[in-house]
Amino acid sequence: MLLICLLLLSQGGVANDSSWSIPYRSSEVLLDGFLSDWEGLPSIQLDPAARGVKVVGIPAGDYATASVKAFWDQTGLYLAVDWRDDIWDVQQVKRSESVFVASDGRRRDRMYLHDNICIQFRHVKYHYLLWASPRIDGRGPYYWQRLQRGGKFLERATHVPVINPRASDHRATLEIMLTWKQLGLKPKEMRKKGLRAILTLADSDSPELSVEGKLGRVGRLDWTGLIELGER
Repeated sequence: MLLICLLLLSQGGVANDSSWSIPYRSSEVLLDGFLSDWEGLPSIQLDPAARGVKVVGIPAGDYATASVKAFWDQTGLYLAVDWRDDIWDVQQVKRSESVFVASDGRRRDRMYLHDNICIQFRHVKYHYLLWASPRIDGRGPYYWQRLQRGGKFLERATHVPVINPRASDHRATLEIMLTWKQLGLKPKEMRKKGLRAILTLADSDSPELSVEGKLGRVGRLDWTGLIELGER
């Protein structure tokens, strides 16, 4: 467990448009997977009915949904994911195995064929990507990440993120800490320019099927917008 001193501004509501303002820290929050101390922060809703969310594909059961909240300080960026699903499909997919070639010869991203959330940050000559699964029945959270930057868009080494999970019934939570050093970003520059973000919730309701059998039974929700860091 990790104790971080944070100042949570009393901003509520939903931020599902093309921008997401992330407040600065202010009181104590325990990064333990419980989200009661995140109340009052604006959230991005990954839901088929939410404004600004693109729906791709159709899972076998009901769509998974998630609420994503964030804040920042001089150490890094912190995110909380409140994730709900009727059927969980969690499996470790190593980065080296993340591309699947189907029988029709098409290449598919294997991460979309299980329950995963993807967090991406982009700007010119920069791309950070984190895939993470929930922790269900003692399995997970599984994750991998990639940081690319510079004129040739080369991959850079990065530190292991802090990810703390919880799960009960049809609900899973993740608390994530990404340091600025890990992200290869400086908050001062981010406050000037903002940063393009993409949040993706992949939903598979067929844990009993082979990868090939899942292809027509998965869905995903995408939100794309500009994130901005609030005043200190």
